[in-house]
Amino acid sequence: MNIILDELLRRAVTDADFREEARRAPHDAADRAGIPLADLTAVIEGDVVALHDRGAHPLLIMQLAGSLGIDPMERFGQA
Repeated sequence: MNIILDELLRRAVTDADFREEARRAPHDAADRAGIPLADLTAVIEGDVVALHDRGAHPLLIMQLAGSLGIDPMERFGQA
């Protein structure tokens, strides 16, 4: 379990301005959010495998995948 990463996922799913800021200036967004750049990069890129490996909650990963329009099972190689 990674509570900080889970909070990041919630914010990325619900806050379009944050997503845009994170894409535009990832270093600044990560610093302001107090999170590792690697976590933010995984969220921006929709790297569900990395998020899972980092301990993100599976339901939040699914919500992010839905908001980004990606198939998480395909990313996990199960499609």
